[in-house]
Amino acid sequence: MRKRALVLSGGGTKGVYQCGAVLALKELGKDNWDIITGTSVGALNAAMLVQGDFEAMDQMYENLESQQIVKGYMPKDLSLQGLIRDHRNVLPVLGDYLKNEGLDISPFLDMVDRYYDPERFFASPVQFGCVAAKKQGSTPVFITKEMMRENGKDWLIASASAYPAFPVKVIDGEEYVDGGYADNSPIDFAMQLGAEEVISIEMHEKVLHPGYLGREHITIIHPQHELFNLLEFDKVKLIRAKTIGYLDTMKTYGVLSGIRYAFTPYQLPAEYDKWYLQVMRLEAMAYRTGGKWTSREPVMETLRLFSHRQSLDYREMFCSSLDVLMTIAGLDDTTVWEYDRARQELTAFFSREDAADADSWADVKAFEGKGEMIRYFMHLIRSPQDQEDIVSKAAMYPFATALADFYLSMIRV
Repeated sequence: MRKRALVLSGGGTKGVYQCGAVLALKELGKDNWDIITGTSVGALNAAMLVQGDFEAMDQMYENLESQQIVKGYMPKDLSLQGLIRDHRNVLPVLGDYLKNEGLDISPFLDMVDRYYDPERFFASPVQFGCVAAKKQGSTPVFITKEMMRENGKDWLIASASAYPAFPVKVIDGEEYVDGGYADNSPIDFAMQLGAEEVISIEMHEKVLHPGYLGREHITIIHPQHELFNLLEFDKVKLIRAKTIGYLDTMKTYGVLSGIRYAFTPYQLPAEYDKWYLQVMRLEAMAYRTGGKWTSREPVMETLRLFSHRQSLDYREMFCSSLDVLMTIAGLDDTTVWEYDRARQELTAFFSREDAADADSWADVKAFEGKGEMIRYFMHLIRSPQDQEDIVSKAAMYPFATALADFYLSMIRV
């Protein structure tokens, strides 16, 4: 039997996403790990899972408050640029910050002491690894279970020392900072420890090691869009992130369908093949026109960008197109959808009299034809807040056309 490893990336309070993912893995019977590695908050999560303390890990996030991490002011962005942007809040605590050479993280130190149980940790047969970085040069330090015997708590703190907001951690005279500076998703380390099969749970929309995507025996679970800032303590957002972690894992293993949105498995509509061929013809025509069209695949390329995928197969192209419509309509991405119900919700959204923004596009009362749909999608694409998220300027018209065709031929009830 292959040695199985679980890899947990760093990401601050986004670590709650890993709770949802692990819960799904346990339900699927995929929690018999021989090795667990992690970085930053992923290292603390990994230690608790090595101890067999999933319930404690889950409870930690359920009750999480900012006062459990930092005493006093808590920035949401721990980077130097983030601290500068938030200088109005930083200045009042600047004296203490300089004195401590970072924020006062004494509550976090207490929390690590509370959840890290050396007796249970070393009694477990599961191998452990975490990553810290030397302050000088960000050289990675790969901490094994044996190295944890003398300075276990210190290594966990070092791995999560998000410098410059958090103080540097000194161990045996050497200065260490957050392992994310070296390797925020230690898949390589897990394989060095003997892993032959890896499940990696990451917490960002872009995969940290894209070279591992599609590799046999390596599964990467990650959200399809950014969850929230590094340090977010809003209960609703934390619960949502946990739910998305659960749903993403179920989608990864085929229990549910979809990319961004989760669906019970469904058959593709008969009309889809015709639309798929139309898109290929549309892209070929757009490319032949030259001029501003810079891509041979403006529709497919846009859907790949939207889905944060290097490629999309035949079914995934349908799912991604559906995701775009559901995102525009603001449908709930923590729900498990039935395809027919999604169609009804989308039809209701695009048919209502105020579907278009009355302030900026008051001429359209409802969408009754393809031309109106194309104009509406072009309007959205031109909106600064959506332009980078959905489509490049070069792909605006072909993508809006394909999306209008998609809605009118397969969605509208």
